[in-house]
Amino acid sequence: MSACFMHSSMQSWHMAMHASSIDIIVAAFMPCIRIMARIIVLHMSAQFMHAGAQSII
Repeated sequence: MSACFMHSSMQSWHMAMHASSIDIIVAAFMPCIRIMARIIVLHMSAQFMHAGAQSII
């Protein structure tokens, strides 16, 4: 009984630690992801505008 309880509590603690580390990583990378996404969107829209201008010409 006690061994099973210990195991479950250890497992939940491990899950909590894992989740918090993921949260920290996500929180750290979120600005970088946003900046990269903005650069990609601007690059794609610029390419699209350039392609549209070329097709018009």
